[in-house]
Amino acid sequence: VQVIGLLCRTPLKESRQELLRRVAAGGGVFKSDKGTKVQLPSANLNDIANQADDLLE
Repeated sequence: VQVIGLLCRTPLKESRQELLRRVAAGGGVFKSDKGTKVQLPSANLNDIANQADDLLE
């Protein structure tokens, strides 16, 4: 659910795609363009899709 929240707060499509790539690659701590640090969890993309479906139901 943490990844879904991050996706919802990310305005640019390219940024959302990069976020998903980094999550699928194992997560980690990254610095944003504005200089803030963001910690991304590791997650399976199928699990993220299933969680999004569950939230929409």
